[in-house]
Amino acid sequence: MDASKSKPKVGLEGLPRFLEGFTAYHLRVRFVAEREVAFGGKWYFLPRFALGNALMNSPRFAHLYTELFKPEPQTGADGRQHTSASRLVVRADRPTRRGLARREPLDLYITIVVREARLVEDFVAFLPEWQGYNFMQEHGLSYHSYQLLSPETGRYETGLGVGEARLDIGFFERQAPEWVEGLSVRFLTPTTLRLDQLLSAEIPLSRLLNRISRRLYELYTQCLASEGESVAPFVFAERNDLMLSEVSLPQSPTIKAHRQYDMSGILGQLHYRTPYDPVAALMLSVAHWVHIGTHTVSGNGQILAWGTDASAQPSPSPSSVLDEDGCLVVQGEGLRLGLQRLDLVIRQGSQLISRHPATSIRELRLVGEAPSLSSGVLSFCNKRGIPILHSDSL
Repeated sequence: MDASKSKPKVGLEGLPRFLEGFTAYHLRVRFVAEREVAFGGKWYFLPRFALGNALMNSPRFAHLYTELFKPEPQTGADGRQHTSASRLVVRADRPTRRGLARREPLDLYITIVVREARLVEDFVAFLPEWQGYNFMQEHGLSYHSYQLLSPETGRYETGLGVGEARLDIGFFERQAPEWVEGLSVRFLTPTTLRLDQLLSAEIPLSRLLNRISRRLYELYTQCLASEGESVAPFVFAERNDLMLSEVSLPQSPTIKAHRQYDMSGILGQLHYRTPYDPVAALMLSVAHWVHIGTHTVSGNGQILAWGTDASAQPSPSPSSVLDEDGCLVVQGEGLRLGLQRLDLVIRQGSQLISRHPATSIRELRLVGEAPSLSSGVLSFCNKRGIPILHSDSL
């Protein structure tokens, strides 16, 4: 059955306000090591720490510290002060690396939850100042460039203006998964979701969706809503559609101690048998960019959802293209991606389709039916911080 023909369409009037009006920007920022450096321990949260100090001390852009990085607490309806959500998600590329070779790039993937383009314009103008603080300065990391994500192409583009880069409901709808009864969710970075205060490998879809719904509601009401705007939360009815769990649990709990962050969390994927829900599909699409769970501001909790129903439509011939920016686009039915020595190998049945040097890949884009990814590919992408994106068409 063709999911694209079977799924009901939802108009904007059928969406929760916080989903209909959700907007964000996403960019890739590149720094380059001026010398060979070794990291003395866990470092994935340190670029964000340096960002906070750089913003706070910026002669021109200090306002971004309270407008984006650490907004002031807000007074709730109960009259109490409540911590405001950060508008920035900062995910480091390949966060398990122990060092960098001279001239090796370090990419940071940043989502900014904001409506005003001026704040993003100020942020990209500020970027060169980041190199002068803490982790960046100590390791000789020089600012190189940035690329905004295009909502039209779904790719990072040099020279794209901020005015052309706003991600809105149209973008999220194009990126949303389609399914009839089969839905899978993959945790691309360690994700901390607790059921009754405990990490679990078996997460009902309604629990997952309600965590996403709560995060999007809080981000919208704190970062995007107009003054006096009335916004209602959205709750999915409890049900357990889980068919199969292929999730690994961390060996140690997620803790914060001595200013060091143990960002352990679940990895792997969950498979559900559930009817299509357009609101759920859009929420899953947005969640890929803003992450879920705890420590999202430092890159935890990135997910990817896709439909697993077989399509009756003829599929395109299998193909894969690795562009000069390191984006590998893979398209075709029944494909399997695996690692063989230093190559990413793509097969269809017993037929070899193509192979690409794994170390040249900086982004993996899956078009159409989601291929099977070996544990080696998943581990490689996770260790190197390679984003795995999925879309229904090129």
